[in-house]
Amino acid sequence: MTWYLYLTREVHSNCRRKPVRCLLYRYADRWKENRVSSVAVKSRCVSQLSRRPPILLPCVFKPRYPFELARSLEVGQFRTLGVASLQKEMPEKKQFERLPKNVAPVHYELFLKPNLKNASFEGRETIQIEINDPTSTIVLNSLELKIKSCVLSLKDGKSLKPVIKVNQDDETISLNFEEELQKCEADLAFEFTGELNDKMKGFYRSNASTSDGEQKYVAVTQFEATDARRCFPCWDEPAIKAVFEVTISAPKDKVVLSNMPCINEKVDGDQKISKFSPTPIMSTYLVAVVVGDFDYVEDTSEDGVLVRVYTPPGVKEQGRFALHVATKVLPFYKDYFQIAYPLPKIDLVAIADFSAGAMENWGLVTYRQACLLVDPENTAASHKQLIAVVVGHELAHQWFGNLVTMEWWTHLWLNEGYASFVENLCVAHLFPEYNIWTQFVSDIFIKALELDCLKNSHPIEVPVGHPSEIDEIFDDISYNKGASVIRMLHRYIGDDDFKKGMNLYLTRHQYKNTFTEDLWAALEEASKKPVRAVMSTWTKQMGFPVIKVTSSEQDGNNRILTVTQQKFVADNSDPDNKSLWMVPLTFSVKGKEEEVAHSEVLESKTAKITIPNAPGFSFTQT
Repeated sequence: MTWYLYLTREVHSNCRRKPVRCLLYRYADRWKENRVSSVAVKSRCVSQLSRRPPILLPCVFKPRYPFELARSLEVGQFRTLGVASLQKEMPEKKQFERLPKNVAPVHYELFLKPNLKNASFEGRETIQIEINDPTSTIVLNSLELKIKSCVLSLKDGKSLKPVIKVNQDDETISLNFEEELQKCEADLAFEFTGELNDKMKGFYRSNASTSDGEQKYVAVTQFEATDARRCFPCWDEPAIKAVFEVTISAPKDKVVLSNMPCINEKVDGDQKISKFSPTPIMSTYLVAVVVGDFDYVEDTSEDGVLVRVYTPPGVKEQGRFALHVATKVLPFYKDYFQIAYPLPKIDLVAIADFSAGAMENWGLVTYRQACLLVDPENTAASHKQLIAVVVGHELAHQWFGNLVTMEWWTHLWLNEGYASFVENLCVAHLFPEYNIWTQFVSDIFIKALELDCLKNSHPIEVPVGHPSEIDEIFDDISYNKGASVIRMLHRYIGDDDFKKGMNLYLTRHQYKNTFTEDLWAALEEASKKPVRAVMSTWTKQMGFPVIKVTSSEQDGNNRILTVTQQKFVADNSDPDNKSLWMVPLTFSVKGKEEEVAHSEVLESKTAKITIPNAPGFSFTQT
């Protein structure tokens, strides 16, 4: 039997990123005869913006998690593709190991010289490192790079050249030294070359051809989740933060951008060398570089941040709406979090070939053109709303994700679920005419329920290891269910305590890394409610309960309700009776003068709840 990979890019209707799904497909003869039906494999959330023809490739490897891949198949006849037998044939793989902690980077001096014509780049870097334990081997990430030289310089003046061993499976290189390195500080220097690839990840080349057919390109980076290693050797894990000092050599007529402002430019022949300010301490996946032809519009937010929107040449006015949104969003988040945006500028750049909707690189946010540009004379109101939501989402990440970063990709949902919730807070405040919370129910909440009632759903918080697993969790559970449970939490503790908890969390952990439990601890401290206990039942198990309420008892003027929870399963099969959630409930009683809310947390399968002064009642789940 010949297996094939069916590749399709999923992008949510509001243009946020989603992973490439690899769907096992074995009917190659239909492909060869151009008879692959659009209903053979269908995806729930492929938007019209991103719909592209499928690609079929010979499956030269056996998928690591076949059931995970088959999960995306929606048509019944293709739900079972023999993956069980395939799984039996799969050889055992060694357990993924994160990078050793005996060596840590402190500061990168990174130089890149992209060649847009021949789709390649040269690079060199000096990494200040700390050797925390004696070792004769340094392990870091590198992928698809040709290392030309590597030298370790010790503080006593000694220079050591290691033997480099490449581990393709782990996407690492091991630097093996003849003598044991003692605990010290040192400089690790590399020279390397790489390809400006067409994969839309790492350091890649985007087509920027003009309307008259002139062939032009833009060099751009996309490093999340684990693709900084495709651009320069590094410790490419979110918890291994460092300062980055970037210098770019590019044709002198090109616009050159990075995370921080340019502090020096020098023309050398036909090249322009641009040096940028050092970044704050941050993760590798947030480093960004853009080189190409752009126009821009600019403004300054009321809190003094320079905001620019970069567009293809000749259409800069199409960036005006996004500029307006960004200059309003920054002060909103400053006020909500009670923490100012920490960088002096932020650039929003429209890229033609872009795999996601947008990427929140600190200070240099990249967007698919359709998610940033507005033609003033030919744009529907819904498209402007889309742009407002995407800009709100990515700028939320400047605090929640960039200033404070998840410790590992297992906690990715914390980045994406939170940003997917707070974007709506922001847009509701700035554009009340959008009625965004009504749309949240239909576009986010209901879609999360549709997926999470399936038996092959997964918890919000999914342990991941190898980079090949990470893209699997950029899905509607991370985004939509994540946003929905954060909304439930916001209603449970109230907006004031939610804001206090967020300020506590961001202040306590700024420039550091966190686990999901760190956020719960801060919100619990602010609200004095059992946030950790409640939320762990929603993030660590899949599915959701149906709440049944009956009223059969009256005690004077008090109504006694019987409340029961049971896991909901879409196919009406017997649910798992072991699943149990802590469910925040609000009962509202309409009195003569005002409506009085009574809150409880359902902690057991069945409970009796007394509602005081309630001869009648109404029920809502929050």
